[in-house]
Amino acid sequence: MMHKARARGPWYDARMSIQRNGESLVVATLAEDPVLTDDVNAIMSITPPCDVRLDFAGVDFVNSSNLSLLLRLRQHLINHDRTLKLCNIQPIVWKAFTVTGLDHVFDIRGNP
Repeated sequence: MMHKARARGPWYDARMSIQRNGESLVVATLAEDPVLTDDVNAIMSITPPCDVRLDFAGVDFVNSSNLSLLLRLRQHLINHDRTLKLCNIQPIVWKAFTVTGLDHVFDIRGNP
């Protein structure tokens, strides 16, 4: 698995593959749980909040708790006038988004 440059800050966690582009954008390559949950929680702790791009290429499973956490992240970013975009969602994970109707809630790019 290729890791991007890791950004440093009070929210930094060595397990995350996060790249901070300037002051207003964070790109995170997610992994399976429990790391996915830790990564998203860490992103929510970034101050001030940034626009967020989540790369799901390494995620083959999401559960209801993961989806709920993503909804909380989305709302957190909306409350701070920031955006959330999801990309590279695997077909089995994409199905979870479509079955729950979340494919119409999230801004999703690069899907099958």
